[in-house]
Amino acid sequence: MDDSINRQDLLALESRIEARLNAFEERLNARFATKDDLAAFEERLSARFATKDDLAALEERLSARFATKDDLAALEERLSARFATKDDLAALEERMRQFTKEVVHEVETKLLSAFFSYAERTEKVLERLATEIRSLQASDQNLEERLRLLENRVFNLEKKLLQQPPAA
Repeated sequence: MDDSINRQDLLALESRIEARLNAFEERLNARFATKDDLAAFEERLSARFATKDDLAALEERLSARFATKDDLAALEERLSARFATKDDLAALEERMRQFTKEVVHEVETKLLSAFFSYAERTEKVLERLATEIRSLQASDQNLEERLRLLENRVFNLEKKLLQQPPAA
């Protein structure tokens, strides 16, 4: 039957949905940083850029060579503007959570729509089958009634023949 979906089709649909969800998860993992990625990034930054101790030592060396506290303040401001802060990372994390919620909601909506559509088609098929069964039952009752009438007629003819045998 064209309109019905068997178990194998449902399993295939489930497999395709799972594959799409896995592909989506891989795209998310490739697009957004994980906590491990952020930790590795922080390690690379701390290896590449100065710590407070490094800045203090630099301040001592630079103060002997024309650098002033204003110069260091300007440098610090430039570094702060260039790299993400905790607030920036928190905002990014919130945007990622919101995006994930939206995607999950969209997938849920599509799945529910697909199941609803399937249920509607199945209901229509079942209604059509029920109508056909009722029609067959009515036809069967008509045939039974006609058969009963024919049996009565044959019985009456046999009865007449037994009561009045034909002349030989």
